[in-house]
Amino acid sequence: LDEVASELDELERDADTRVIVLTGAGKAFIAGADIREMSGYSPLDARAYAELGQEDNVARCRFNEGGVRFHRGDLDAARAAFEQARAFFGARGDRAALRVIDSNLGAVENALGRPELAVEIYERALALGADQSPAALRSRVGLLGNLGSALARLGRYPEARARYEEGERLARAAGQLDHLSAALHNLGDLAELEGRGDTAGPH
Repeated sequence: LDEVASELDELERDADTRVIVLTGAGKAFIAGADIREMSGYSPLDARAYAELGQEDNVARCRFNEGGVRFHRGDLDAARAAFEQARAFFGARGDRAALRVIDSNLGAVENALGRPELAVEIYERALALGADQSPAALRSRVGLLGNLGSALARLGRYPEARARYEEGERLARAAGQLDHLSAALHNLGDLAELEGRGDTAGPH
C-alpha cells in the first residue's frame, strides 16, 4: 500500500496525468461491494444497490469538490457543490452528513459577506441534533463557535455571547482543550467589541 500511495502522490504532481485507472491482476482485487451479500439479490435489486453506491460516491465527490473550491476561493462553485451533496444526503435522511455540509455552507456564506445567511444555515445544522459521541460533540462545539462569529458580525452580541458560552461549557465538559481555547478567545474578542474589555477572561 505504501508503494501505491507513493505512486499516486507522484502522479498527482504530474500535470499531464488527468485520469488514473486501477485494474485487477491475479486473484486478489477489491470488488467494491460484498459480493456474498449480493448473491441473493434479484437482478433489479442488485442494480439498485449498485446505483445507490454510485450516487453515494458522486455525492461524496461533490462534497470534497466543495472543500477544494472553497480553499481556492471559488466560493460560488463551492456552494453549488455543497448544495448538490446536501440534496443527496438530505434525501437519505443522513443527519450527520447534513450537519457537516451545513457547517461548510455556512462558512461559504460568511466568506461571501452574507453572515445573515450563515446564521440561518448554522442554526439549521444545530437543529439537526447530534448523538453524544466525541466526534458529534466536537462538531456541535465548532458549529456554536461559527454561529457565534456570524452573529457577532451582525452586531447581535448577546446572542453571540450565548452561543460562545454554550460552546465553552460543552468543550469544558468534554475535555476538548482546543475548542475550549477557541471559545475563550472568541469571548475575549466579543468583550472588546462590546466595549467591555475589562470583563474578558476565563469562564
